[in-house]
Amino acid sequence: MEMRGKWALAAAAAVLLVAGCGRDKDSEIPEGWNTKAEVQQQLAEERQKVSMPLGWRWQDKVEGADRDIYESGAAQAIVLDEATCAWSITWLKSAEKNDERGQKRAATELETLRELPAYQNNDSSYRDLVEDAQSKSELGDTSALRRYVDNNCETYK
Repeated sequence: MEMRGKWALAAAAAVLLVAGCGRDKDSEIPEGWNTKAEVQQQLAEERQKVSMPLGWRWQDKVEGADRDIYESGAAQAIVLDEATCAWSITWLKSAEKNDERGQKRAATELETLRELPAYQNNDSSYRDLVEDAQSKSELGDTSALRRYVDNNCETYK
C-alpha cells in the first residue's frame, strides 16, 4: 500500500480534517472532535513526548481554516507524521554519507515512534508498510524507505 501526501499518515489513522465544517460561537463541537485552536495546543503537549533530529523544527501551524474541526487524536497523528518523516529523512541522509551512527540513531528513534498511540492505532497495512521499509533499510536496502519519504514527506524535504 503506497500512501501519498503529507496528511497520508493522519488519514491512515482515521484522523480527519473536516474542511468547511465551521461552527458558530454558540454551537457545540461534537464529542470526539476538537477545534483548530485545541489541536494547536495539544500539539505543544504531544511534541514534548517525541524527539526530533538535530536541526529539525516542528511545523509552525495546523493546516486548515480556523473554523475547521479535527477528530480527537489529530495532534498525536500530526506529531507522528512529522517525526517519522524527519527521522526517515535523517536515516536516508546518514546512509548516503555512510554514517552508521546516524543511521543507528534514526533507527532507534523510528522504533520508539512505533510505541506511540497514534502509530498503534493506525491500520495494519500502514504499520506493515513502515516496518517493512525500516527493516529493509536496516539490511542496507533503503529503496522502500525512500519511496515512503517521497510519497509522504514532501513538506519536510
